[in-house]
Amino acid sequence: MAEIKKEKADFSRSNLRSLDVSRDEHIVSLDCRENPLIFIKSNVPAAPASARGELILRACKGGTVGLQYSPLEGQNYYAYADEGYRFEGWYDVLGDRLSREAVWHDAYGTAREIFAMFVKA
Repeated sequence: MAEIKKEKADFSRSNLRSLDVSRDEHIVSLDCRENPLIFIKSNVPAAPASARGELILRACKGGTVGLQYSPLEGQNYYAYADEGYRFEGWYDVLGDRLSREAVWHDAYGTAREIFAMFVKA
């Protein structure tokens, strides 16, 4: 039986606006920080290690988002405010604030959609 290669995908500093890696189940480590991303869709490894769940990050008007995950470090979300805006928080689809931290280590992780909210400074 052929061994499936586990991949590390590095899209950092690639000037991307949108990234969808949800169909690639071989990615176990992803870095897409420091891009002007407004949309990220990923099939993130979860606990237990055999489970995976779709994660969607969206940036609302006034900023961009980044994502980094690996089996050793877990998931980190990054919010970058545009000039004239400030980061307000990470929110779920129900409008509940999940974190106020611009760089947030998320222990919950997968199978959800998260929005980075920005407001005029």
